[in-house]
Amino acid sequence: MFLDIYTHFVSNFKGSGARILCNAIGQYFSGVNERLVQSQINLSSDISLLRPLFVNKPLPKSIKAKRPMERHQIDLVNLSSLESEGQKYVLSVLDIQGRIQTFRLGGAQSVFLEGLIISP
Repeated sequence: MFLDIYTHFVSNFKGSGARILCNAIGQYFSGVNERLVQSQINLSSDISLLRPLFVNKPLPKSIKAKRPMERHQIDLVNLSSLESEGQKYVLSVLDIQGRIQTFRLGGAQSVFLEGLIISP
């Protein structure tokens, strides 16, 4: 029953999201929630061609550190799109256990990469 109602409204509201379809169906029928409509959209073959869902993607592993300054997350941010004077890069270092974040400005990318020691 719901599948027939759903296909009728999808044909009238092509490309609409779950909230718009739920509101349109809710004007005529009761007991329809957005989660039900979203699950029907995810099962549809039309939407899977436009926006594929990758369900076999592995879950990210959490990084754990037992002591401060043991594991770090390092990011090199390019600031060349901003019109800064001489400073083109920012090195961001985050201590995983202590959540202490430090920043360092620099002019060239090679300056940061020369002093970086990476251990497996």
